[in-house]
Amino acid sequence: MPMKKSGNIQSSVVWRLLTVFFACAVFTFASCSDDDASSEPATDGLTAMYTVTVANGMVNGTVVADKVSAAPGDTVTLTVQPKDGCMLEKLFVVADDNSVISLRQNKNDYAFTMPAQNVTVTATFAPISAEDTLGAYTALASGTDGSAGTSAKYVTFGVWPQTIKASGVAVDETDTKTAGIFTYWKGDDGAWYASLQENAWSDGQVYSDGTPVGRYGQKEKYFKVEPIKWRILTENYGGNKLLLAENILAALQYYDYDFYENRIINGSTIYPNNYKHSRIRAWLNGLAYQNRQKSGDCTDFAGKGFLQTAFTTDQQESIAETTVGNSARSTNPESYPLLWNGGKNDYACENTSDKVFLLSEQEVTKSAYGFDHFSAEGASRVRVPSDFAKAAGVVWGQWWIRSPCYTYAKYAQFVNKYGRANENYYFVNATDNYGVVPALCMDN
Repeated sequence: MPMKKSGNIQSSVVWRLLTVFFACAVFTFASCSDDDASSEPATDGLTAMYTVTVANGMVNGTVVADKVSAAPGDTVTLTVQPKDGCMLEKLFVVADDNSVISLRQNKNDYAFTMPAQNVTVTATFAPISAEDTLGAYTALASGTDGSAGTSAKYVTFGVWPQTIKASGVAVDETDTKTAGIFTYWKGDDGAWYASLQENAWSDGQVYSDGTPVGRYGQKEKYFKVEPIKWRILTENYGGNKLLLAENILAALQYYDYDFYENRIINGSTIYPNNYKHSRIRAWLNGLAYQNRQKSGDCTDFAGKGFLQTAFTTDQQESIAETTVGNSARSTNPESYPLLWNGGKNDYACENTSDKVFLLSEQEVTKSAYGFDHFSAEGASRVRVPSDFAKAAGVVWGQWWIRSPCYTYAKYAQFVNKYGRANENYYFVNATDNYGVVPALCMDN
């Protein structure tokens, strides 16, 4: 009996092993012999997974995807790293049906939403030529997303404090450099940082990392100095390319005198909403300006405005000196030149010659620049404040344009947080809570 029992156990074990062996062999044979298996999506439970393939053979740079497969709707991030002396020329994500997938750019990374197909990532890198000097901008890859969608052209040019410092980064306050109006401190991640006392416009605002923005200047925070992203509005603005920043970069008063008094400059009456003699124009270009009728020039920004802070000397030289139109016509929408006050505006000023400027009401409503109807809500004019601008006190997404309101000398126009440009106006001497979205021209 014991021997028989033992024999039955051994027979049972052998039979089970043979069963497993043959089952595995059949499964393996079936998998290997299925010619169409590679075109079918992998599955994870009930979710179909599709492959992300980065093409081989790239030279002068690399692209790394954070996923080798993803479900439809997942976000896939691509880290692009050109070799020294090279730059990204083109980046494409192509699905099996040959459709091109839209890309969203975030600093040095790109992201896309996974379709219900396999995709292939391809990129080309080119050596930086003599034309691509420090004075030139960097064109972002075709398909980069932004305020006018993926069909518009976007570039990076210059630097500015923008994103709140990551919690794991330490700043060395003994390692500093001066850039225009700012002092920068070196982080242990190799980046530069600017500091600012938080003064949020209201409770409830949060930084990009989800932390709340403080109020009343009670805390000092550091913000990473990063490339500025711009949209090319047109390649023929007086023969040059017109660029508009993609974000609200700072908060600033249009004019800073507490009382709505006119100034007398060179024998002429200058109204508070005069753009030529405004505080905001002086800040943009690094100019002195007269901020009170009898107190003389304010030199706070002289030689250290946005222009001198955001751009190197070479870059400043590559920015075109532009004749900026400030006529009454510029204060009305592009398609409705007589809409407000029959087209008259007693507060319109002389044209100016600027390296950096604000857009006018006419320009922010111009369809040829990719803008929506002046009363429409739309992404083309919506500008999101950077973390730095939130800390500086920007009220949601409002940003100044250079056009004075026609009704009173104390008002200038702005674009509201929904992207409307239908005669919104605000006090020119309001505290620093309306945003600045700079524009500039580059030589073609």
